[in-house]
Amino acid sequence: MENKGKTDCFNHENYRLDFLTAKNNSQNFLLGIERGNISVCNPPPELENLAQGCMLSLRDVTEEYIAHIQDMKDSALPGHDVNQVLRRDAVEGLRFVQMEELPEGLGALVAMAVLFHDGGRIVEGKYYHPQNPHGQWIPHAQLSYQFLRGIFDQKKYSDIPVPLKHHFYYAALAHSGENGKSYLSRAVQACDRMQLIGAEGFFRSIAFIVGLLGLSIDYPLNRNFANALPPYEGNHTVISEMEFFARNMRENIGSGHQVWQHKKAVENLALLLGYCEVNPDLYQQIFAPEHQGKDLGAGKRKIENDVFEEARSLSQEFLSMAHSQPQETSPDFISQRIIREIESPASSARLQDHMKQAITSAVAGTPSDQFSGLARVVFIASQILEKQNQQDQDILKTANESGYPVYEVIARTALGLC
Repeated sequence: MENKGKTDCFNHENYRLDFLTAKNNSQNFLLGIERGNISVCNPPPELENLAQGCMLSLRDVTEEYIAHIQDMKDSALPGHDVNQVLRRDAVEGLRFVQMEELPEGLGALVAMAVLFHDGGRIVEGKYYHPQNPHGQWIPHAQLSYQFLRGIFDQKKYSDIPVPLKHHFYYAALAHSGENGKSYLSRAVQACDRMQLIGAEGFFRSIAFIVGLLGLSIDYPLNRNFANALPPYEGNHTVISEMEFFARNMRENIGSGHQVWQHKKAVENLALLLGYCEVNPDLYQQIFAPEHQGKDLGAGKRKIENDVFEEARSLSQEFLSMAHSQPQETSPDFISQRIIREIESPASSARLQDHMKQAITSAVAGTPSDQFSGLARVVFIASQILEKQNQQDQDILKTANESGYPVYEVIARTALGLC
């Protein structure tokens, strides 16, 4: 397949064959689990014991995976690039490990599984072509599975127990959607979901929803959406996705990690509040369940009182911060700021011209009664990310000085991308 940006004819037949291969291989593996031929039910103590017998090989697999990802960096897509997979995924995995205070073996498995789960996103970039509609793409979880099999199936990794390999495969395949059946898959989901919300999720969704899909940022005004979330087809926007996750985040594992999960939920909701705070009609539409004190229809679930009140307080802090640091708010300035955030740091993929144009058009097309909210959220989200990046550096430095080989390999690579 040609790299992104190529405009020559897309080979639909070859892509269809690759699609069917990925689908069949993935389904056969999952069928093995369903029929009981493959087990991913090992409890954490068993995983720890399995890992301790092959720590050097686990380090080597991690190094090889990183090398393959770096080899494909030029074809990666914005928001799902080397910076995302080797830095942000790395940080989230190590954050979970540190907050849960996991032992070395189990911690290495979790950090690796989180690092590995989105490798298919990089492979996805190699297939990208304007003539290949997003609805026909190979699911990236299946690409991750194929990618991992190609590494783990090598003879030199025969000392890694097959059950451990199965855990990595399953964690990659199961990370999108319903909660997984294994400890590693649930850990991956807890980490992955934190990147879908808050400041990071906001800019990532603009890169994907607007830059790649050509959709809108603003919330679709419709009285029906006070009682039900905007349907995905035809009304999928950056702000509607922010509301979806504020109301429908699945339950995640982690006792220590719950602190981070709560912080991110509050941050995400505070940004949503900030977006519509000066627009009474939009506020009433989005937050109808909170005013009525009950769940409404089609995903319009009432947000827990403690999260809502914390978010309101944080939103007021955000507003004060925005007022104390007046910023230019022209559509061009806001567009450029969004593009700069998506393309930061330097290890991030560059947006193609048509993606930049889509973002510029979406910002300019934001209704006037929502534009001030958008400008405010862009400014606040940028400030949040700057602070989070500093905290992430501390996590990576701690891992790099841990004396544990797998942590060191992951952290050293991520620090090099900052």
